[in-house]
Amino acid sequence: MTYLATRRILAALFSLTLACLSLGLTARAQDKPADAPKPAESSKPVTDYHPIEQDWENKLHTTDCSKMPNRTIENDCRMIHYQTRTIYLKNVSQQNEANEILVAVRNMADPSIKVFLIASQNAITIGSYPQDLERIEAYIHALDRPHTTYRLTYTITESDAGKRIGVQHFSMVTATGQRTQIKEGSKVPVATGSYSTSDKASQEQFTYLDVGMNFDATLMQMGDNLQLNTKVEQSAVASMQTISGVQEPVIRQSIFTGIANLTPGKPVTIGAIDVPGSTRHLDIEVLAEPLQ
Repeated sequence: MTYLATRRILAALFSLTLACLSLGLTARAQDKPADAPKPAESSKPVTDYHPIEQDWENKLHTTDCSKMPNRTIENDCRMIHYQTRTIYLKNVSQQNEANEILVAVRNMADPSIKVFLIASQNAITIGSYPQDLERIEAYIHALDRPHTTYRLTYTITESDAGKRIGVQHFSMVTATGQRTQIKEGSKVPVATGSYSTSDKASQEQFTYLDVGMNFDATLMQMGDNLQLNTKVEQSAVASMQTISGVQEPVIRQSIFTGIANLTPGKPVTIGAIDVPGSTRHLDIEVLAEPLQ
């Protein structure tokens, strides 16, 4: 009897243990989350990213690269639309004028833009995208303005003791921004030294001086008026003097150098000179007349 009772107790305990294990496994299975579904693979192949593929040009309704939202997209836009253009300067006649336009373009435009001067062809070559090229070309044409041509007339009035004894007129045609010179007179020899030849003969060395009227003028446009940078020189042989046995000329000269503001069509007295040691007096008058 005792043996049978013991077996029944063990069987009951075994059944209870199995029931407890089954309940624990069921509860653990309910607490475990379900596996997440795998994402569907895209059928579109993976390509390299390019900012312009975002279609910024259509979104902004412009191909102006300077209006792109950031610098990276702007640089890519420049590379896609990069072009070169050669702009010929029509009114530039001197090298320094072309250099000034080149410096102005480089300072005003983006530093990444390539700008080169072709001096032999009076042209500037630029590399950028079309809208930038159009802006720079308009800026160059605004600087490359035609030079206005004027007739400058110098009137030299000479008086002695208040009495007018002579009036001379000298005219030249000049363009704004350009230097113009005119000379009228003679070349006077002046001994500068001597040397001996192999046969012991003495040879004199000479130089020549310009004697007469010399004019040097540079006219600049200043709005509606003009600025004249000029030099006027009048010289003549006063007498001859013997120096070391050589006859040397004594030169009498009057020189005016200065800057004057002119109004086209109105004469302006730019200088007056009293000749020392005499009663002579010189008046210098200038008239600028535009030529059609």
